[in-house]
Amino acid sequence: MQPLFMTMGIASVVTKLLFGSVEEVGQGHLHLGLLFPGIVITVLLGILLGGRLARIVPPAQARAVAMVLAGLGALGALIRGTVQVVSG
Repeated sequence: MQPLFMTMGIASVVTKLLFGSVEEVGQGHLHLGLLFPGIVITVLLGILLGGRLARIVPPAQARAVAMVLAGLGALGALIRGTVQVVSG
């Protein structure tokens, strides 16, 4: 699942940069020169950790946890977006 998440993450970052949803370099708190290496490092650590956990966690349980985390992330994004729209 990591390659899928990495591809989705890269597409998300590129889309946000292209459409101005992210502050430009020097204006935000996180410099893009740190963002991309951070993404790569995080994905590689996820692959290593996932490989180790795959030995002890049943696939069905892993899928259930992944879906719950994805759902919570989506809910958080919806709440954040709604608050930003409502607060102007």
